[in-house]
Amino acid sequence: MGGDPPIVVPFRMSTPLGEVAMFTTLTTFGTPLDVTVDELALEMFSPADDRSAATLRELAGATA
Repeated sequence: MGGDPPIVVPFRMSTPLGEVAMFTTLTTFGTPLDVTVDELALEMFSPADDRSAATLRELAGATA
């Protein structure tokens, strides 16, 4: 095995409507001027494909 690691590693989750694949982005604030955001990290999950996006929309509608 060798080579570079993949750029995107999907997160797969089983739901009542089937499997959902997502990827994540992570943003950190390393040197803020305000102590209240020191070391703050934000993580956002996005659907990795159209089928997962549709499943997530359907799940969100079921809870509304």
